[in-house]
Amino acid sequence: MSNELSRPMSILPSSRDLFSEFEAEVQKLLTDFFTGAPTAELAKGSCRNYPPLNLSEDETAYYIEAAVPGWQREDISVSVEDGILELAGKRIKELTECRMVIERTIAARNFVRRIQLPDINADNATATMENGILCVKLPKVEPDQPNRVDVKIQ
Repeated sequence: MSNELSRPMSILPSSRDLFSEFEAEVQKLLTDFFTGAPTAELAKGSCRNYPPLNLSEDETAYYIEAAVPGWQREDISVSVEDGILELAGKRIKELTECRMVIERTIAARNFVRRIQLPDINADNATATMENGILCVKLPKVEPDQPNRVDVKIQ
């Protein structure tokens, strides 16, 4: 008899394999949660209630790009209060079809996303929306110029 046939067969994976799979799954969930990367559940809209976005900055402003495909300008509001940017979407018209829904993966619910940003000039904020991308520009407050006074040495 060969050595392969004499080994006991196991239907279940070893405990090391189970732990490795479990550890990998937990690591993926934690990474997805903290980085905003969608898991299958998040992609279906069951966990996240706000659009994904990119936030960047340069010396003069913060830039936010939020993916809001299928939303209309009139359904979205952008506001700034006390250094907090708020993006909100509210569907005015619900789907009222006489068909039974088998699967719905396009979110039809409202969302609110708040982002605190330091030193922004809310009075000069601008927003545009094109092809399902909401772009917000928040200029930074210009830093105070140091008041330099030359003092004459006597």
